[in-house]
Amino acid sequence: MVQPSAGPSARASARRAGSMLLAASILSAIWLPARAEPYRPERADELIETLPAGFIGPATGPGSSSGPADETLDLELERAQSLLELTALTGDPRYAGRARGALEPWWNVEDPPVRLALVRSRVARAGHAFDKARRDLEQVLAQRPEMVQAQLELATVLTITGALEEAESACVRLARIHPGLLAQACLADVQSLQGGAAWHLAQLEAGLAADRSGAVPSDAERAYVEAVTGDVAARAGDVVSAERHYRAALELQPRDIATRTRLADLLVSLGRHAEVAALLDDPGGVAALVLRAAMAEAALDGSRQGELKDWLERHFTLLRQRGDTVHLRDEALYALRFEEDPALALDLALRNWQVQKQSDDAALVLHAALAAGRPEAATPVIEWLDAHRVDDATLTPLRARWREAAT
Repeated sequence: MVQPSAGPSARASARRAGSMLLAASILSAIWLPARAEPYRPERADELIETLPAGFIGPATGPGSSSGPADETLDLELERAQSLLELTALTGDPRYAGRARGALEPWWNVEDPPVRLALVRSRVARAGHAFDKARRDLEQVLAQRPEMVQAQLELATVLTITGALEEAESACVRLARIHPGLLAQACLADVQSLQGGAAWHLAQLEAGLAADRSGAVPSDAERAYVEAVTGDVAARAGDVVSAERHYRAALELQPRDIATRTRLADLLVSLGRHAEVAALLDDPGGVAALVLRAAMAEAALDGSRQGELKDWLERHFTLLRQRGDTVHLRDEALYALRFEEDPALALDLALRNWQVQKQSDDAALVLHAALAAGRPEAATPVIEWLDAHRVDDATLTPLRARWREAAT
């Protein structure tokens, strides 16, 4: 937990922030099942799961403490945080569901202590309960306004949900308490959505070059800044720089799901399907990555396409059977590309748009509306983009196609 004292050095403060930044850069790509029921094995010796190599969880399991409630809470918070890290590492939403279960006794506690509110906000965010995540983060900051990680995570939640002015304000507050490259990246991530992406790209690249001295020592922190710089470059239409920065981020954090997805999408848009297949040679059972791998294999008529499509069919059939409402972005893309059902894809994309308002979400609605021959269905998205003055090169061709189809 980041809790800067009255006068910590920038290096010490950044180092303490590092553990959070991995979650901040990855959790945007995580979707938690709406109802994660506990699994009960039929036999005592049944293998339930195999944890990734090197993973060390909390030493004590839930409910094993005979101490006071505070001690039990600490154990469950440790368990929930470990499970969230596993979710980020593997993309397996079951771990996020178990993190939610670990906090069940404290899920609706009002005025939670800082340590509970912070972890609870992350679990809520993984389940797309963004309003709850925001409330918990605001409660944290009401008590600890100097907490770097909470300011950055609040800015992220606000950006995801389209509250751009409030996200910018959160980044400004971050810059006041922790000036430097992290705050610069936070501001650039928001401000570049509304124009000036090329300028922000130049500023971030200058900051990264100047930072070779190690003011941001954590690999996770630097990977976050590199990934944001890649996003800003993509908005500026500079695909060469975008690819370079995404790859730089992956050199630091090779298993970062969000960055692998971004790079795969960029390569798909450039028709470089063989490179996508190589990048995602082992998608690790992460739906977003399996989707991109399957798209690349289909374009290449590759040998893995049948296996990947079968996996996707089983995965989304299971999600639909249990009434999942969190994986809508993935499900919409699957319906559009593999089920060839643009009407269903449009319905799913519009439902997703009610929750998430990033450029990827807007693009998905526009693609589905055009494929379904219903451009008018995307009007609310176009109106939102116009009202918020969104200027993103990744959306420019789609917006032009929509305007042509809508007239």
